[in-house]
Amino acid sequence: MEATSNGVRIYYEEKGTGFPTVFLHAFPLDHTIWTQVLERMKRPVRAITPDLRGHGLSEAPEGVYTMEILAGDVRALLDHIGVERAILVGHSIGGYVALAFARLYPQRLAGLALVATQAGADTPERRASRYAQAQEVMKKGMGPIADDLANRLTRDRDLAQRLHKIMMAMQPTGCAGALLGMAERPDSFPMLGSIQSPTVVIAGTEDAIIPTEVALKMAEAIPDCRLVEIAGAGHVPMLECPDQVALALDELIARVEAGRQHGKN
Repeated sequence: MEATSNGVRIYYEEKGTGFPTVFLHAFPLDHTIWTQVLERMKRPVRAITPDLRGHGLSEAPEGVYTMEILAGDVRALLDHIGVERAILVGHSIGGYVALAFARLYPQRLAGLALVATQAGADTPERRASRYAQAQEVMKKGMGPIADDLANRLTRDRDLAQRLHKIMMAMQPTGCAGALLGMAERPDSFPMLGSIQSPTVVIAGTEDAIIPTEVALKMAEAIPDCRLVEIAGAGHVPMLECPDQVALALDELIARVEAGRQHGKN
């Protein structure tokens, strides 16, 4: 299925009945990373799994994909399917987008899951690296980035090969747009204290990209937040330990629904 956001086609899939929950994938992956988790969740859920702009089957226009633009795409998708408030589950760049959504459209956020992600902006060195990668991908294609990232996301060799295949299917314009958008994202840490929705922060103890202590700091800064650390998981816990991620999301949905019953949401 497709929705349109400012003239850009956004691909998404929708399945199930229950509380509307949007699952946002990582860079440079696609919506399929959530399949195993959705198969294991026990609570009814209306699962909405888009491909972010530039990823998967969504359109990949030229330009900078700021987190605000990507959050606007999520809002446009919710408008398209007639959903006023939803839980957002964001993995890595999906977490950056979810935090931008929480800042821009707090009245439409019912719950939040931040998975292997962070609230801080890039360091100057990391920002410069993303700019260089954006130039490289436009010259050389997806190969160098896919080769670099696949084995840093997980220690599982077979899984790394699967992820490499997804990355290689990405259009270079989309990859560059996302890299530039991540480089320019603001520091979201100061706004964490204003998040009123039930939240869970999920982190793998073996994440080679975002240290576990980053997750702890985020969880401490968000008022109604629980931290779930998954032993042995790397940067893709939804693929490495789907049962534990599904359990954490089931618990989050239960908290959101309990809050609604008590008039808190």
